[in-house]
Amino acid sequence: MLSFLLTLILMSPPYQGVTPPNPRIPEELPPPGGSQCTMVWPGFQMLKTKARLFFLFTSDPAAVRVVSVTKAARNGRPHVELRFRGCKAWDQNAWRPLITHYFPTNLDSVVFGDDPKTGELVIELYFKNGLPKIAPPARKTLKRYPLYELFFNKIK
Repeated sequence: MLSFLLTLILMSPPYQGVTPPNPRIPEELPPPGGSQCTMVWPGFQMLKTKARLFFLFTSDPAAVRVVSVTKAARNGRPHVELRFRGCKAWDQNAWRPLITHYFPTNLDSVVFGDDPKTGELVIELYFKNGLPKIAPPARKTLKRYPLYELFFNKIK
């Protein structure tokens, strides 16, 4: 029995992270559209040559900006912030940090919060080695939901 379980574990493909909902959107998710921008599905997915960090929203944010924070008060580490104005994270699913440290990319972890002063959803990206220059995330659509993506190179 033990040898069967060991063989099963060794033959299983490696965990590749959280993927966007496909082909079906779970019924629990709020529907797309509406006046409140809500992030309902954050995730990190390891691909063959790169990694993808993505955020699924119910509607588009009023603005998206990228801020490098070199003198970080929070967690005491420099990081990059993605700020989505007029958005919040869905209470059911979108507040847990993404721990990406063991994947072969420079991205170490992703933490979610909000800034009540500006009304922005704040997504903090922490890196293993230095602060890279990050462009605003690319926007796509997944079954009428706005999907924002960032890609990171695979490191050896």
